[in-house]
Amino acid sequence: MVCEDAETMQWLTAAGYYQLSGYWYPFREANPSDRQRPLDTFSTGTSFAEVARLYEFDRHLKSKVHSGVERIEVAMRSQLGHLLGEIDPMAHENPANFRPGFDIPDGSKPLVVESPGVEGATHSSIITSPNTVDTYPSGY
Repeated sequence: MVCEDAETMQWLTAAGYYQLSGYWYPFREANPSDRQRPLDTFSTGTSFAEVARLYEFDRHLKSKVHSGVERIEVAMRSQLGHLLGEIDPMAHENPANFRPGFDIPDGSKPLVVESPGVEGATHSSIITSPNTVDTYPSGY
């Protein structure tokens, strides 16, 4: 592999050897005696710039995928909130609205989270306001 010394050192310092090693793997020469284990030499003409381009492509692809998944998650949470809000503004606290064991997948005890606030009030009732879910017809 052709290495442009200063640039290669900068990449190795910033990303790390082991992080980058997966990206130069496809450029390693095939081992004629063992197809599962390529040789430690690189195909003729391979440059470190190609490895860096592959790394950057993967980084940008991961970013786009993460952005798309995040949009789906937000849309689903929003829709769920509106659907539950149409039933009751506190529907998320009523176990009857969920299948048995919904919040306890492995049969262990549920996680209880306590938050400081008005004595005797739950966190969700503290943050509930007329603007929380505008689709609930009777208001709060």
